[in-house]
Amino acid sequence: MHRTTVRIDDEILAEAKALAARQRRSLNSVMEEALRRMLAATQETENRPPVELTTSGPTSGGRHLTPEQIKEILEQEDIEHFLEVMADDAGRHERDDLRPSA
Repeated sequence: MHRTTVRIDDEILAEAKALAARQRRSLNSVMEEALRRMLAATQETENRPPVELTTSGPTSGGRHLTPEQIKEILEQEDIEHFLEVMADDAGRHERDDLRPSA
């Protein structure tokens, strides 16, 4: 086992020390576990096969959409949904006595 010196943010160090105390463990074991978990997660992500999304319909035109285009489509759908909900909500709160007489 090797000794090394690292620089660590004071707040993170305090949280790590508190965790070690709560779990009755050494600070060293808490930091080793955190580093092991980070390395394992990174390796898992790197080894994961890429996901290919199939797109179809009028929004894609048979072409692959960029992440920015997908984000724009989703944002537009969110706006449309919000406007529909607001219109429905406004209709429910109308008072008959405030409507102009026909």
